[in-house]
Amino acid sequence: MAKPIHSALSRIEDLSRQLAHLRHDLSEAVAPARKAGHHALHDARHQALVLAKDFQQHGSVTAHQLGHRARVVGKAIGKDPVPLVVALSTFVLLSSLLSRRR
Repeated sequence: MAKPIHSALSRIEDLSRQLAHLRHDLSEAVAPARKAGHHALHDARHQALVLAKDFQQHGSVTAHQLGHRARVVGKAIGKDPVPLVVALSTFVLLSSLLSRRR
């Protein structure tokens, strides 16, 4: 009875050593991919930050330009609203004609 128990324990120890060896091999195999992934993630974060700063800068310039143009258009409409009414009427007419075709 002692021999089967000893044999089972020996087999368990052998399997434990093999498993530890496999874990070590896997760790060595995955390390370069992990390092490359870390560098790629760092580069992507950097590019996203640069892009966000560019959007912020261009967004504020665009908002300023749109505000200026809106004021100019508002003044023009206040002086003579007829072109706006004609443009809106044309848009509504074309939209209704196109929607009937479908």
